[in-house]
Order: sequence, then C-alpha cells, then structure tokens
Amino acid sequence: HVERSEFAEELKQIFSFYCSYGEERPMESMKGFMFYKFCRDCALLDESLSYERVDLLFLHHVGNSNNRKARMSYDQFIAAVMEIAQRKFPQDERFEAFVRLVTTHVLPGARRADKETPTLVSFTHPRVTEVFAKEPNRNIVRLLFYYYCRTQEGRQRSKGGEDLLSLKDISK
Repeated sequence: HVERSEFAEELKQIFSFYCSYGEERPMESMKGFMFYKFCRDCALLDESLSYERVDLLFLHHVGNSNNRKARMSYDQFIAAVMEIAQRKFPQDERFEAFVRLVTTHVLPGARRADKETPTLVSFTHPRVTEVFAKEPNRNIVRLLFYYYCRTQEGRQRSKGGEDLLSLKDISK
C-alpha cells in the first residue's frame, strides 16, 4: 500500500508543493496545470505521455471531464502517478512500476514543499531592518510587506487599520 511505503512522506511534500504552486496561499488539492508541471519537472513527458495525455489523465482521475476548475486530491494524485508508472513500465507489476517511477523520475525531479510553514517576518528581522533602513528602499519594502499582509476582504489596510502606500506614493 502506498501510504505505508518508504516514499509516503516525500510524496506528500511533493504533492503539497504542486498544490500550492502559483497560488496565493497553500492549497490541499492540485489543478491540472500543476499536475502537468509535476510531470514535466519529473521528465515524464515523451511520446507515450504527451501534454494531452496528462490532461486526460488528470480529468479522468478527478472524475469530472467537463469541469476545468477541478482539483485533484492526494489519493487521486497517487492513482494518477500509478497509472503513469504502468504506462512507462508495462512489463513490471503495478507496485513495482510505481516504485521504479518514483525512484527514477519523481524523487530526483520533483520539487517539495517546506516541511514547516514559514512564519510571517516583521520589520524587526535583521535583514529586513537592514534593507528597510536604506532610504531609497523604504517605501518599496513597506509597500511589498503590506501587500502580502492585506486583509481577506482585499482592502489595502494594515492590521492596525492604517491606509497602505499606493504605487503613486513610492514613485515620487
């Protein structure tokens, strides 16, 4: 069973990375283009596995061929990787093909999410303070910092309620 395999933790980190790739916040499911990126990063694409085939595999495993907003769960991801393994190594038994694909393509090529969620760094961090202390950088750093600290409603306000800088403010 895949969950008990020696690769389970690494596969979860790989899945987490591709779920959140290109997203504003960490996600727990994968879009089709993320699955394609995973296949490309792992050097799985060739004459037997084209972009179109990856797209069809994704849609087959999410179970909804008409929904372009579909997202793939971890279990669906593992099932799709197992199917790719069977296509790449048809002479092998199903699990042996999976292990072979993971060891020869996935582990060497796939990117992984950090094990720990990074914490938000404030202006008191030494490197931030150093950059922030230089007058020409101050407004740009402040704008970037507050941009990533925006409220969920999308208003550009800091936690203290003050208005944030606009692009006009830093272009003076």
